[in-house]
Amino acid sequence: MHRRFGSRPLKGALLASLLAAISLGAAGSAQASTLPTLSLTVSSSSITASGSMQSGGVNVVSTANGKKEATAVLFLLKPGATVAEVEASMKSKKAGKDPNATSQFGSIVFDAEATPGHPSEVQTNLVPGQYVALGGEGEGSLKVHTTFTVTTAKSPATLPTPQATVRSIEFDFRGPTTLHDGELVRFENEGYLVHMDIAFPVKSKSAASQVATALLTGKEKGA
Repeated sequence: MHRRFGSRPLKGALLASLLAAISLGAAGSAQASTLPTLSLTVSSSSITASGSMQSGGVNVVSTANGKKEATAVLFLLKPGATVAEVEASMKSKKAGKDPNATSQFGSIVFDAEATPGHPSEVQTNLVPGQYVALGGEGEGSLKVHTTFTVTTAKSPATLPTPQATVRSIEFDFRGPTTLHDGELVRFENEGYLVHMDIAFPVKSKSAASQVATALLTGKEKGA
């Protein structure tokens, strides 16, 4: 299943998820400012969606409205599928509460994290349809949800053309090992498993390699 999560203007020397250590320079947010905004706000008891709900390119702003890191997921229902079916599937023993196992009802089209006081911004493309927004805090499962409908825009906004693309395929990556100052980078999932491509600043490429090793060996607390 192909899932495109979106594009992010990147900044700093970053560690992309667990394996890809890449050096990046400063990047502006001019691309995001020209797009409509969809806002997702997640707390321990709710997730709300507001703003632009029309098809086309959109800048999704995810906010953690609590004390812990929050996760926001958008699930696009297939025609005829219902929210109740998705919930029942995620609660079943067969699915094991794994969103990857709900593909018969739709597809995960967006996944982002945000920390309290630091909203995340990700550009993605929305198609018309019925969506379920799922949210959760900390390391727990996605416990809250809301629904909304994306209608067909008369003049859909177009996403900026990325200068680089990083693809997650199961537990491997495809894409450039070096990204350049100011590049807009698109992250895509092209395998069965849905991954969150996480990037955060470190001091140097050497430090990124050390952090990657620490994460892979379970020693991230000392990194």
